[in-house]
Amino acid sequence: MEKKVISQEFLHGPFTQAVFAHLDRLLPEFDFKAKGNGWQSTKKLDLTGAANSRRDKVVVTKKIPFMALEQGGENISLIALFRRLHSCGFTDAVKQMSERAGLVLPADFADFAAAYEKREKVHRSLLDAVSLSKAALFAPENSRVLDYLKGRGYDESLIRALGFGCLSKSVRELLSGLLPKGVPMYGEFALIPYYSAGHLYGCAFRNIQPGAAPKYLDAFVDEDSTKAAHLFNLPAAVESGTLIAVEGEIDALRAQNAGLSNVVALSSKTSPQNALFEAKRHGAERIIFLLDQDGPGKDHSADLERAFTAARKAGLLPLVAEFPAGSEKVDADTYLLTHSGQELQAIVDAAALGVVWQTAKIQQAHLGQDLQEVSHEKAAKVAADLARLYKFGGLLDMERSTLDNNITDFSGGLLTPQLLQEQFYKVERERQQQERQEQAKQLLTDAAAGGPIDIKAVQQKLSELEQKTAQAEFGHLFEPVTDEAFAGLLKRQSQGVPTGYYFESVKFEKGATGEEVPKQTSCEELTLSAGALTYICAPTSQGKSRFLQNLALSVCDNDNAIGGVLYLSLEESRQDVITRLVNIKTGGPLNAGRNNAKTLRQYYSGQDYVSNEGRPLLEGAERAVKDHLTSGRLRVISATEQPGLSSIDTLCGVIKCATQRGPLQAVFVDYAQLLYLRGAKGMGRKDELTEICRRLMALSIDTRLPIVLAAQLNREAVSPLDMAAQNIADASNIEMSADTIVMLWDGLTRPTPGKDNNYTYKTTTGSGDNKAQVTKPTQEAKRLKARGFDCYGFDGFNPRESPRIYAFLAKNRNGERNLSAIFDCVPLTGEVKKNESIAGRQERLQAAKDYVKSLFANN
Repeated sequence: MEKKVISQEFLHGPFTQAVFAHLDRLLPEFDFKAKGNGWQSTKKLDLTGAANSRRDKVVVTKKIPFMALEQGGENISLIALFRRLHSCGFTDAVKQMSERAGLVLPADFADFAAAYEKREKVHRSLLDAVSLSKAALFAPENSRVLDYLKGRGYDESLIRALGFGCLSKSVRELLSGLLPKGVPMYGEFALIPYYSAGHLYGCAFRNIQPGAAPKYLDAFVDEDSTKAAHLFNLPAAVESGTLIAVEGEIDALRAQNAGLSNVVALSSKTSPQNALFEAKRHGAERIIFLLDQDGPGKDHSADLERAFTAARKAGLLPLVAEFPAGSEKVDADTYLLTHSGQELQAIVDAAALGVVWQTAKIQQAHLGQDLQEVSHEKAAKVAADLARLYKFGGLLDMERSTLDNNITDFSGGLLTPQLLQEQFYKVERERQQQERQEQAKQLLTDAAAGGPIDIKAVQQKLSELEQKTAQAEFGHLFEPVTDEAFAGLLKRQSQGVPTGYYFESVKFEKGATGEEVPKQTSCEELTLSAGALTYICAPTSQGKSRFLQNLALSVCDNDNAIGGVLYLSLEESRQDVITRLVNIKTGGPLNAGRNNAKTLRQYYSGQDYVSNEGRPLLEGAERAVKDHLTSGRLRVISATEQPGLSSIDTLCGVIKCATQRGPLQAVFVDYAQLLYLRGAKGMGRKDELTEICRRLMALSIDTRLPIVLAAQLNREAVSPLDMAAQNIADASNIEMSADTIVMLWDGLTRPTPGKDNNYTYKTTTGSGDNKAQVTKPTQEAKRLKARGFDCYGFDGFNPRESPRIYAFLAKNRNGERNLSAIFDCVPLTGEVKKNESIAGRQERLQAAKDYVKSLFANN
């Protein structure tokens, strides 16, 4: 047997390579010409010329280098083709071909050839038996077998087309020595010739008696020609690269007859490993498993998992197609009794990648069918199992790339590539920890037994484990990026949460009268970055809480977005925050003689001073806020109802809990400087905030949420022109941890007088007795005014009925920074109105220009 294996390796290796390389010299009759990675001939296999003189009538490809493939004709091995041309046996053919190719036959080849010739004799008997069995099926004495096949729904034309036969007495005699002992002489078995890649290797038999045993029998030429080595009905060349794998031989024949291509039989629910390797050699690249549907309550998941593993080991991409769920067992044969070949083809065309099917199964195992309320803990379990599949499931590179690029879509938005990546080294650490424990147990066992302990060997093993642990944790960081992964990396970027508030870059030019005129050069919407921190900064009482509440409502109002908003107030009570949100939504006065905030406080205390005109405004505002709260789209939590909320530990715990209750769009925290770290006694405030910011960053990355915090500016920010990221109170760490920083200045607030703040300057005018010192606005202040920002209390700067907020985009990692905006605000309600995008402004400007043109045209 060992000699036989050696010579088989010779035939499959050096012999095949040499023959392919010198094909034009070995088969000169075909006038082969090299083309690309193969050979082409204008002649057919019978050496006649092609009718259309096509160059590639017969081809031999590098993909299948041992077969000659005729377009629209037969496929034949090169050895068989040489034997046909030269009327010689197998041994002579191999010898002559080796001599022409310059190969020396292995020493064991004579023994191998003798065994091959003996096998050929048995094979000829098998061919005769198959031919005789087909005729015997229609003999009167074998009517029971024919009736059995007709009872399965086959007519005579289909029976002949499928190649059925029966085990008659004469067939039994021809197959003597191949059949197992105890098989009845004739009449009880239908015969199916077992062809694979154009070769007849044996026969499969089906017992026609209900409940009789054995139900199936096999008879093969030798032990190397079994179902484990060859897939039933495998084409000699899988030109499309895709196989459809069903369980039984009859299933494969029926599906092929119904019009499907490349249908093979596994002859079981599992995949024979060697047979799959052979399919790979014959050009298979993908295999679609269409296993029997065994009825309700029966699950073939374990069978498919084993099939996927075998396919991947052979280098085949596994896919899965499934029959519609029903109350009865269904296979390809029974399905085609009531359905067309096109309907079966549609099932196959809907096949899913095996790795996608496995992903869905993992999710279903942990989450069931309801994905509405998924906890963070359950999502982590799903990610951990997927990480095990990714690292230890034997996935092909293409499958890993597909999982990398599409995991968010495959999981319905539950998982992200980052969450999956975080689990990779964790599952490897679990393995390493288990191995360490086994090592420790072994040491204790050796010590208890009194045996010698090799300390150096133990140290070496522990050192290897340390290296493997480091490789498991950090090795993925150094893997080169594939083309597919590169595209996926770009695709996975989150667009963040839009707010409807726009910032612009303004350039000043000289106008017709010499004054500076503002001109917009670019415009960008404020977007809350996913997995990052955004800070809304302002001096005390400058509107940071008000703007934060407007942002929260803006996100809530986006009906097209999935997920809610979490608003955490560390300063105001829950009732106060909700009252402010209602006021923002009113959009107008509730009583002409009172301010809205006081009117609302009195209203909710039982004193109704809301005017008739204001009542519809209040009812609409309450309805809008109530809808957000009752639907769960908005959750407001304050430190008054949750003691310790200002602790970073509690705050992070609340946010994580919220993510487990359902998807979130964003989290808002008012405000950063009120956060503290438990156990920070003796730690400086700067170091404490460093740790707080670090935890917030880690949380935002882990949850992929935008976390938006209000933050206070220090006393150095005395005017709109002094606002800078460096002026955030208490910590430069806030600036460093931020993805986006927005600065605010309320137009009703006076800049601090007497400061050199670049907003005003003093100068002397006149001379002599008329000499006087006056305060004038700086060029920067004039530019603010030219843009529409009036700051209270300076020459020429008067508050408007509708004051404005000046906003400055001091940091913006995902776009242009140093942009600014001027937002109209309504002190009565606390509303900060959205401004127009650059597109909206251009449309308005064009409309104005068109109107002016029409006036001149009319005149």
